[in-house]
Amino acid sequence: MVMYSQAVATLHRISIFSGMRPADLRHLAAIARIHRVPKGVLVFKKKMAGNHLFVVIKGRIKIYSELEAGGRRKTFAFLEPGDFFGEMTLLDKKGRSLSAQAMADTELLTISRREFQNLIVQEPTFTLSVMKTLIGRLRQANEEIEALTFRSLYGRVCRKIMELAAKDAKDKKLNGRVLTINVTHAELADMAGTARELVTKVMSSLRRMRVVVCQDRTIKILSNSKLKELAQVE
Repeated sequence: MVMYSQAVATLHRISIFSGMRPADLRHLAAIARIHRVPKGVLVFKKKMAGNHLFVVIKGRIKIYSELEAGGRRKTFAFLEPGDFFGEMTLLDKKGRSLSAQAMADTELLTISRREFQNLIVQEPTFTLSVMKTLIGRLRQANEEIEALTFRSLYGRVCRKIMELAAKDAKDKKLNGRVLTINVTHAELADMAGTARELVTKVMSSLRRMRVVVCQDRTIKILSNSKLKELAQVE
């Protein structure tokens, strides 16, 4: 059982729970649990049965899919503290649609299927937050399909850099700021749906154009306007 005061404080800071009544937050804190996942360990694999909602408290989670033949992988998101995942299988009782892996030593707050469904029925603010997130993910999936169909490789890679930067800034607009994101070429390739070698070529070209600077795991954006132009974003 999670230490009660810690759980209450943690839940209060998470957006999907922030609108709940204090008494309901205390009840949720009493039944929530903390699950610690070392770096590199899978939280669950695609098609596995699932009985819990997960909320990232600390660390980083990668959400991805891997083809059974050939081992090709597509990364859909990197989740940071405050993000949640695993809700779909609690709603339709089917297996996990994607896989989840810890990219750093991670702490997850877990809520059982029963408690999740109770919250959906009893807490309108919680239900609305879940719906907004699901709609956002559906929109992102539609954009992924459009990008893979119509956008150039440059456009896809630049768009992913912009999305990561906007998420890190907690803002959907870069507003001329210089931002740094933490991602490898391999991770960026998984997100853009291409090979790491091709992403490395794109990044080399972006460096020559003084759009970005790369060092170790970080990418610093030097020209937001040029990045937006290459990403083919209106």
